[in-house]
Amino acid sequence: MERVDIDFLKKVAEQADEVYFIYDYQGNRFEFINNAFEYVTKLSCQELINNPAMLLNIVHPDDVDYVKSEYIAAGKRQSKALINFRILRPDKVERWIRLKIYPVLDGNDTAFVFGIAEDDTPRKAGFSNMQKVNEWKDSVMGILSHDLRGPIGIISTLASAIGAELPAEDHTQVHEWLKMIRDVSKKNLEMIKNLLSTEPLDTTKVVLSKERLDLVQEVRQVMDIFIQSPNSLSTKFEFTCSHDKIFAQVDHSKFLQVINKLMSNAITLTRDDGLIKVHMEQLENSVTITVENNGSGIPKKLQPVLFHKPAEAVANGEEPVGLDMWVVRSIMESHGGSVWFESDERKSCKFYVDFPIGLNF
Repeated sequence: MERVDIDFLKKVAEQADEVYFIYDYQGNRFEFINNAFEYVTKLSCQELINNPAMLLNIVHPDDVDYVKSEYIAAGKRQSKALINFRILRPDKVERWIRLKIYPVLDGNDTAFVFGIAEDDTPRKAGFSNMQKVNEWKDSVMGILSHDLRGPIGIISTLASAIGAELPAEDHTQVHEWLKMIRDVSKKNLEMIKNLLSTEPLDTTKVVLSKERLDLVQEVRQVMDIFIQSPNSLSTKFEFTCSHDKIFAQVDHSKFLQVINKLMSNAITLTRDDGLIKVHMEQLENSVTITVENNGSGIPKKLQPVLFHKPAEAVANGEEPVGLDMWVVRSIMESHGGSVWFESDERKSCKFYVDFPIGLNF
C-alpha cells in the first residue's frame, strides 16, 4: 500500500471514534492503528504494534476460535467479512466488538487487511432490552389469550343453557340479557381469535440480519419469562442441552420469534399440571431444538394443514389454523432449516426445528 494512502488514512482515522487499522497479512504485523484502539480496549497501540499476538489475549475465550476462523476464511476468500465478538479488557470489563475487514489484494494474494472496529456494546444492550420487552409481551399475550378463551366460552355456554331452561314467554327480559351475554361473548372470542392469528406477514420476508449467538442463553431467557408467568405456575418446565454453550449464526429477532411461538403452542396444548420439555442438541454442522408437551396433541384433521398459510388453507377448502406454525416454517426455511412434529392426539406433541450452525468451524 502506497505511503500517500497511509498518510491520508491516518489523518482521517485519528479523528474517528471507531478503530481503524491496516494489517500486513503476509508479514503478520500492523502497519497502522489509530488511537481509538486504546479507548476501546484499554491497551496501548504501541504494545499491539510490537506484539500483534497480544490481541487474541483479550478476546473472550468462547470467541477465540470463531475470530481466528473468520479472519483466516476472509483472507482465503479474499472478500470482506463482518465479525461480532467479545473482548475482556484489562480492567475486567466485557465489551462487544463489531469488526469489518476488507482484504487488499496484490495480484492473486491477500497483501493487507484493512479493518474498522467499533464498540458494539451499547447497541447490543439496547437490542437485548428491546427483545426482552417483546418476548414478555408476546408470551404474556399468548398465555392470556389462551386462558381467556376458555372462560368466555363457558360463559356463552352457560347463558345458552340458562335460556333453554327458562320459558321465553315468562322471562322476556332475562332472555334479552342472555342474548346480550352470548353476543358479547361471541365478539370477545372473535377478537381473541383474531389476536392469536394476526401476524405481521411481512416480517417473514425481511432480509435476515444474522449474527453469532449463544442459543442456550437465548432459549433460557425466553423460558424464564414463561416460567415466571402467573398463568404457568402449575406447569413444570425442563430444559436440557448437549453443550453448555451452542453458538450459531442466526437472525436474533427471528430466532426468538420461533422459540416464543413453539413455547406458546406447547402451553396451549399442555394441561394445567403438565410438563413442557425443551432440548437443544448440537450436531456436527447443525442444531436441533425439540419442544415437547404432555396433555394433548394436534387434532388429526388439522395435522395436514398445520404449516399451511391461512389463505392457502381457505383456497383448498380447509379450516385455517392460525399463522404461528406457518411463520415458524417460513423462518426456519429462510435459515436453511426445517420444522416438523410428532403428535399423539390424546397424549403429547413434539415439535422439532433443525437449522445449520452457519459458522466456519
